[in-house]
Formats: sequence, C-alpha cells, structure tokens
Amino acid sequence: MVVMSKVRKNVTLDEELVDLAAVKLTVPLSTFFNNTLKEHLMTSDELSEVKKEIQEHEASLNVLRPQEARLEQLKVLAINNRNIFAGCHDTLVRMSEVNGGFIGQNQLRIFADNKDLDFKALLKYCKDEGFKITKLADNSTRKGVKVVGIRDI
Repeated sequence: MVVMSKVRKNVTLDEELVDLAAVKLTVPLSTFFNNTLKEHLMTSDELSEVKKEIQEHEASLNVLRPQEARLEQLKVLAINNRNIFAGCHDTLVRMSEVNGGFIGQNQLRIFADNKDLDFKALLKYCKDEGFKITKLADNSTRKGVKVVGIRDI
C-alpha cells in the first residue's frame, strides 16, 4: 500500500450529516472521506477505461457484423440449395444409371436450365454426393440400342 502525505483542508459540511456520521461510521471522518474520494476517482478512471475498451470492441464488431450477416445468408442459401437438390436426387441417380454410372456436365447443364437451378451449385452437390461427373455423356438409349458417347471411344 502506498502511503500518501497528508494535507489539511477546510471543508464545509452539513451539521446534521456530521452528527449522523459520528454515530454511524466505524472509522474517523477523514478516513471515510479519503476512502470515498479514492473510490470515486478510481471508479471514474476505471469507467473511462471501460468505456474506451467498449468503443474499441464496438469498432471491431462493426467490422465483423456485415461479415457475419453475409455468412448467415450464405448458410441459409446453402441449406435451401441442399433442400432443392435433394428433391432432384432421384432424377440424378436415374441419369447416372442410364449412363453407366456417369453424369455428363452437358446433361447437368440442361437439367439445371430446365429446373431453373444454378449449374455450379448443382455440379458441386453432385460431386459432394459422390456422383461421377464427366464432360460429355449421352443418355439416350432408344429401342434397346445404346448410342455411344465420346467417353466410350
């Protein structure tokens, strides 16, 4: 504890408060005033420091909040895309079966256009789901005759 030098000062107080303090306080009046003054001054300094720190954190938050909002939107979009593509899963399985386990990107593009889906997102979904993707595929098997595609050559 730091020992500070003492200074005598005259302070004018209400007589009733001094009388009440003499009855209620367990420490001398000068000790009470010193402690109260320390608390007040230190609290003011602490409060200033806390406010300054809050401002710094708010500045950081203001930078991060738009990024958070963008990521939340992307998350919702990904969930929505996943639900949309999951509804197309059976069709994709049939396309794969007809083409010997492959789906052509040309087929996916046509399918995406017909269903009004994002081609790149559909392609990513197919890859994530383990579908084998090739550049070109021909899914036509008419009257039992399989038409040979480029990948078969």
